Amino acid sequence: MDTARDSIANTVHIAENMTGETVKSVIVSVNCGRPKSEIVSFEAPIANGEVGPADIRRVLQRGRRIENELDRALIHSIPVGFRLDEARGIRDPRGLFGETLGAEVHTVTAEAGPVRSLAACVRDCHLEIDRFVIAPYAAGLATLVEDEWTLGATVIDMGAGVTGVAVFADGEIVHADTVPIGGEQVTRDLAHGLSTPIEQAELLKIRYGSALTQPSDDRSIIEIPAIGADEHVPSHPAPKSLLTGIIRPRIEETLELVRSRLEETPYLARAGRRIVLSGGACQLKGLPQLASTIFDSKVRIGRAIPFDGLAETAMGQAYTTCTGLLRFAAENRANADGIGSALGTFVAAQADNRSRFGRFGGWMKEHFR
Repeated sequence: MDTARDSIANTVHIAENMTGETVKSVIVSVNCGRPKSEIVSFEAPIANGEVGPADIRRVLQRGRRIENELDRALIHSIPVGFRLDEARGIRDPRGLFGETLGAEVHTVTAEAGPVRSLAACVRDCHLEIDRFVIAPYAAGLATLVEDEWTLGATVIDMGAGVTGVAVFADGEIVHADTVPIGGEQVTRDLAHGLSTPIEQAELLKIRYGSALTQPSDDRSIIEIPAIGADEHVPSHPAPKSLLTGIIRPRIEETLELVRSRLEETPYLARAGRRIVLSGGACQLKGLPQLASTIFDSKVRIGRAIPFDGLAETAMGQAYTTCTGLLRFAAENRANADGIGSALGTFVAAQADNRSRFGRFGGWMKEHFR
């Protein structure tokens, strides 16, 4: 916890010095607490027979009961469709008449304990939390082009500790998940397998690491620093193929676990046609080719899509989640009345008319700030 607090405080201090502004509140990415994604239904009576803003607000606020009933933190609550009495598939219920308004809502929740711990770290730094955003969703905001939002794509965000997964279709995030393996595990595998310090293993991974073996790897010799080595203890030579032999099984395990999780959902056949890799751990050579084989899909490395004010140095794979949070903040202002937390991700998904809800999304954004 102390390390996390120090990291947050130092980052904010640097940002304040660079901009001359005082940071009072933040939007925080979440990859902890075993995020769970599901479609749930809520309904509420229509007050005066005609659907108005208050009725839409009332039915969407029903999603807050999940936090109390399941002891899970509600990260996102995204409307994917409305129904009016027995009529389903309604995109825009405004002005329609009926007795009961229902909503199909995509919820993303996480275990409350880890989220509370993360929140405590942030607040100990004298910062308020405007919103939580699931990390792979932020990565998708940063990297996906319009056609990928509409036709379907899966973002695999390969971080240090975990790998996040987000599936997008019809302009919305429709599924989110995480697997508890990341680039840090690859580094530890190398440290153990090569008998080298963790810091040196990380450097070796960055300089020579690959997910695929090349014909010349057996002849390419690299020097491996020994544990506890100093200037009097020589390093030992090893073929580059030894590194790949350690790295590849862990990467395969990670991607196959992601595929297995996606196979349990109804989205693999559609969104699995296009895979976008993001995060610092996706920079290994040969990773897109290996992922393409495992998923039998087109795979590309995601880079942040430029927007005004985004520095060139922030467009790399390691910064996609942070860049996505910037885009989220620009497109979706936090709300004081509480409904913003329920609609935040939905509103962001409407940008540039990416959602099937079209103009109704713009209306939601205008009326529920």
